[in-house]
Amino acid sequence: MCRANFIIRNMNGDEIHSVDEWFKYAPPKMGIRHWKDKRSAKEVAKAWIGTGKPVMPIKLKSVLDTHQFTKDFYPDWVIPEMITALDNFKGEHRNQDLGILGASLEGKVFISVEAKADEPFDKMISMQISNAKEGSKIPARIEGFSKAIFGRPVDDRIGQLKYQLLTGLAGALIEAKSQNADYAVFIVHEFISRSLDAKKLSRNSDDFQMFFEELTEISGLNYGDGKLHEIKSVPGGEFVPAGMPLLSGKIQTQLT
Repeated sequence: MCRANFIIRNMNGDEIHSVDEWFKYAPPKMGIRHWKDKRSAKEVAKAWIGTGKPVMPIKLKSVLDTHQFTKDFYPDWVIPEMITALDNFKGEHRNQDLGILGASLEGKVFISVEAKADEPFDKMISMQISNAKEGSKIPARIEGFSKAIFGRPVDDRIGQLKYQLLTGLAGALIEAKSQNADYAVFIVHEFISRSLDAKKLSRNSDDFQMFFEELTEISGLNYGDGKLHEIKSVPGGEFVPAGMPLLSGKIQTQLT
C-alpha cells in the first residue's frame, strides 16, 4: 500500500526533517546525555529520518504485517517523545519514545514504541510502590493500572513485573482511545550492538517474556519472536479502555 508521505513532528506541531531536528524539537528526557550513537534515543531517530525523509523501518513494517489487524499499516504521523496523560494525578505521565497514528486494511491504529538498547524497563512494580515518597499518588496509580490490565490488585506475581511495561500498555490503550483508533499496539524496538551488555539484554528479554506470560496466562510462547501477539481484552478501568483490541511484540535492529 502506498499513500502520501507521512510527517514526523513534535507535540507542538514542529515538523522534523533530520536527525539534528529530531534532537532540537523532541530531545530525550535526559537531553544530550542520552543522545549518543548506539543508544536507543538517537538510533530510533536515525531509523526513521536518517535518510533525510520520513521512512517507516522495515522491521516495524514486517512485524505489523504478521497480524491481520495491522497488515499493510501506513502512518499518518509520528511523534517522538509523545506524552500521554495516564490519569488525573499530577506529576509525570507516560512518555512514549514514539507515538504513531495511521491505518491498516482493518482500521485506524495507534502504535506506541518503546526504544531500547540495554536500558532496563524501569524498576519492579513492587519497588516502585515501596520507593514512593509519602503522599505520592504512584501507588494508587499502579493499583489502578494493575486492576485495569490484569484484573486484580498488585500481588506477589505482579509485583515482580516491570513498571515501564505496565505503563507502556496502559498508555498505548489510553492514547488509542483518545485518537479514536480501532486498535492499540505496543512495540519494543531493540537496537543491538556489540557494545551492549549481554546480561542486561538477557534481563530485558526475560522481563518482557515474564510480563506477557502473566498477562496472557499462556506460557511456552516466545513473545519476543518478531511477531505481533494479540492480548486478551483487558478489564479496563476509569482511564484504560476495556474491549479495545491490543497487540504487542518486539523487534530488533542489529547495528554495525
